[in-house]
Amino acid sequence: MLRSLVGSEMCIRDRYQRRVRGSWIAWMVGRVLCLHSFRMSAEALRLQSSKFSNLAECLGAHGELVFVDAPHSVAPEAEARMPSLLREIFAPPYFEWWNARQEEGQVWYDGVEQTLEYIAKVVQEQGPFDGIMGFSQGGSLVHLVCAMIAQGNLDISPPKWAMIISSMGSRHAGHAETMEAVRAHPIQIPALILYGDADQDVPMERTQALASTFETATEICVPGGGHKIPFLKPPEAEVVRRFVQEAEALAVFGC
Repeated sequence: MLRSLVGSEMCIRDRYQRRVRGSWIAWMVGRVLCLHSFRMSAEALRLQSSKFSNLAECLGAHGELVFVDAPHSVAPEAEARMPSLLREIFAPPYFEWWNARQEEGQVWYDGVEQTLEYIAKVVQEQGPFDGIMGFSQGGSLVHLVCAMIAQGNLDISPPKWAMIISSMGSRHAGHAETMEAVRAHPIQIPALILYGDADQDVPMERTQALASTFETATEICVPGGGHKIPFLKPPEAEVVRRFVQEAEALAVFGC
């Protein structure tokens, strides 16, 4: 697996040798499908990535970010249990891609099949998309979509690149074979993986395990970063821009 890592010393272990120099390719950064976290919304992700982070600026300078709500509304009783501060910052309505439950020692994702059908419909009706980005549960969905495309189990065109933030691979019992398959035969879609080394919701080891299922993964580890979309320092922002430019060039020119 080709892998890059940006860490606390901003040292880049870069074995992704394809390089596209100059700004002439910037115009090629196109449309990006953006998937929000658990019990949030398209509008919440727009704010998280633009008001509380500069990630939208890095991605949207030469393209269009398309934020979509998940197909499942959060039940009133579940919404009432959400942290009050979170509800104050991000207004309702709230949505989820699936709801995880445990049964007889296994984890099941209620609603995930409808979500996959919904994503396929979004791509068909609103696509094509050059890239696909997701945070937390949305990032897990990005990984699942890429894995299912790789295994021929989802009939949509693969994106040129994927970006996943603070996420883990699917734990759904019905996806066990798919997850095992991509561990044995990594996904060919170039991926950029961001996470914080102080994330208490999704420990970075789980995100690193997800990253290992991609043949070409560029990782940005944010020192002291928690479970959020980070504000990127200039060297990190440059890694994001370079990753997208190179993934776009690879898809178009094969170099």
